[in-house]
Amino acid sequence: MAQNTRQAIIDCTLQLAGKKPLNRISVREITAACGVTRNTFYYHFHDIYEVVTSFFEEQALTIFHEPQPLETRILNFIGLCTGYKSVWQNLYKAIGYEQFSGYIVAHAHTLLLSAIGDRRYPPDDLELVCAFYEEAICGALMRWLRSRKNQSPEDALRLINRAKFLFDGQIEAALERSLEQPEHVPDPAE
Repeated sequence: MAQNTRQAIIDCTLQLAGKKPLNRISVREITAACGVTRNTFYYHFHDIYEVVTSFFEEQALTIFHEPQPLETRILNFIGLCTGYKSVWQNLYKAIGYEQFSGYIVAHAHTLLLSAIGDRRYPPDDLELVCAFYEEAICGALMRWLRSRKNQSPEDALRLINRAKFLFDGQIEAALERSLEQPEHVPDPAE
């Protein structure tokens, strides 16, 4: 029962967040829409932002633990996001660029590290690869959010599938290369 209530709160919040910025949604609106009390809402979530972030984090964890190349998992997550463009846009409007991009980068970092697993790579190389893809994910999401073009889900899916083809295996390949060659950055004069 508690899981169904929690899911009802998430569903109602996402519906409302698809229509207006999160800072303009009240807990009262959510509880009225899903037929629960304020206490029930606060039993499950600290605030409205936690409802939205919990949904995407749970979905991302599921996607990032699939047995597929990491790039495919990243693009599958971006594909999930395309179905919730208005929610992302309204979250962006509510918290602004700095906080939004910081949120994306921090969560991408955590998800990338969990998806890579406990294989031992040189820490500096692991951080470099993660930083590169964190910025790529954030940049792709920000470009998509700012896009005035209203892409159909089919258009977005075609683009994601093309990116899967182009980038398949690149993260793992970069990390494996880090094991093959000791840390040495050639001097441009060499």
